[in-house]
Amino acid sequence: SAEFVKNGSDIVLRLSHNGGDALNPKDIKVTAYVASASSNGEQLIIKDIIGDDNAWNAGESILLTADKTKTLLGINDVSSAAEKSTPVEIGIYHTPSTNVIYHATILIE
Repeated sequence: SAEFVKNGSDIVLRLSHNGGDALNPKDIKVTAYVASASSNGEQLIIKDIIGDDNAWNAGESILLTADKTKTLLGINDVSSAAEKSTPVEIGIYHTPSTNVIYHATILIE
């Protein structure tokens, strides 16, 4: 799942593995689409966020940094987007199988 949370003075994205088999972080891609963004954000690979860990296990969450959140969304002012309750389409995909693990529209709040 995905949700926006406060981390200090920043609003960041938290990704949670809610159940099932462990996932290989290098096989998991995260995308975001913000209709109001001036440019497309960059997709992220979970391995690039968590480093050398070779498994993303059920029950584990990943908290993106403010910079990674901005990169994924393609916006510089996440706080301003939160003031407007901006909708964001988040996708989490298993790249080898092309299966969708998670897909939803959530609000930056």
